[in-house]
Amino acid sequence: MTLARAITLSSAPATAATAPELRHPRVGTDARRMIAGTAALVAMVLVGLAMVLTAAGGADGKVVNASQAGFPGWMAGAFGELGASPSKVRFYVLLLTMAACYFVVLACVRSLSVRLAVGAVVVLHLLFLLAPPLLSKDIFNYIQYARLGGVHHLNPYTHGIGAAPFDQAYPYTCCHHYADPYGPLFTLGTYAIAPLGVPAMLWSLKTLAGLAGLGCVALVWKGARLQGRDPLAPALLVGLNPVWLVLTVGGAHNDLVMELFTVGGIVVWLAGRQAAGAATVVVGLATKISSAVVLPFMVLGSDRRLRVLVAAGATALGLFALWLGVFGTGALRGFGGAIGQQQELFSQRSIPQQLGVLFDLGSRPQGIRFPLTVLLIGWVLWLLYRTWKGTSWIACAGWATFGVLVTTAWLLPWYVCWLLPLAALGEDRRLRIAALVATVYLIWARTPVILGG
Repeated sequence: MTLARAITLSSAPATAATAPELRHPRVGTDARRMIAGTAALVAMVLVGLAMVLTAAGGADGKVVNASQAGFPGWMAGAFGELGASPSKVRFYVLLLTMAACYFVVLACVRSLSVRLAVGAVVVLHLLFLLAPPLLSKDIFNYIQYARLGGVHHLNPYTHGIGAAPFDQAYPYTCCHHYADPYGPLFTLGTYAIAPLGVPAMLWSLKTLAGLAGLGCVALVWKGARLQGRDPLAPALLVGLNPVWLVLTVGGAHNDLVMELFTVGGIVVWLAGRQAAGAATVVVGLATKISSAVVLPFMVLGSDRRLRVLVAAGATALGLFALWLGVFGTGALRGFGGAIGQQQELFSQRSIPQQLGVLFDLGSRPQGIRFPLTVLLIGWVLWLLYRTWKGTSWIACAGWATFGVLVTTAWLLPWYVCWLLPLAALGEDRRLRIAALVATVYLIWARTPVILGG
């Protein structure tokens, strides 16, 4: 109950007819929401534990994709000795249950205990940090690229993963003909841990992803505070999202490291240091280029656009020089080729792939790429114009990111982490709904991939 509401009620005559009507239904509703929300939080933690135990219980190539090449104890992790019998059906039913609980929590967020909610976020991040690498082999690709350079003295931007088929990580990798598609800061950072060996690298990168995920949630909390908003709902929108937890933290995707810099840049910008905020976002691009869509909106939304643009440009120039200095000019060709190859692919259940099936154009409708690209460019230009006219640049960047997710043919579930922090901080209810719709769609999109033969 707000202070103004309390004052209104205390000044009104408390007659038998009005008092129950004004007070008791509201108290009862809040109590029911508190009970439902608390139960959903507890259920999310218990379901998360059950998912981790299921994944750690034994090899199942549809849950721990890399276990198709073997499931040693170091991959199973801390819960390996406690794991339940592996079952992809059980695992995914649990994920759907977690998603349902997530929506209950969001519906009841104003009645929740802050300490309990924050505790659930921390515990769930820890659980999925300690889980085996879930639903993706990407973490072993990170490891192999690092070992190409740090151990085998090969340039990962000019050599694919297949250049070292004798490496311990190789059997667990995929996309063997691809050069490194990740930014130089991430690649150089992984060089530092390459001599530790594959098991230590795996858990170092999982720890990095878990901490980066928690860091993003903390930054969303800080950003909402700077906007003068209650931070709990924005933080839970991100930190309890089942795709964020299970696929992104559980899979240890470097998108979380990229997002740590992106959300950090937004928070620095909100704190009044706009040039430093833009520079921070650029550093995130040196981890993974996917957050590039945010930068032009930040520049246009700034008070001193030229100063912000110069800061971003200077940072980008310095990082580009570092990239070329360490990896040589061949890195540009290899990186560009890897990105280009990826963009030629169609992932199962991407929107373009579904449109191809719907209109009988086949499951790889190359002809649909051009009109969707034109549509995306027009959408982004419109949003940039809206930003220039004074609309919230964070919300516009979120809508642009949503447009990317809708039009890309290579749509992977953990890409929703690009959108969630922007939806949380964008102060646009429709964007939050779009982020939740994207979450539901991406869970659905993953279902046949996991449960299929």
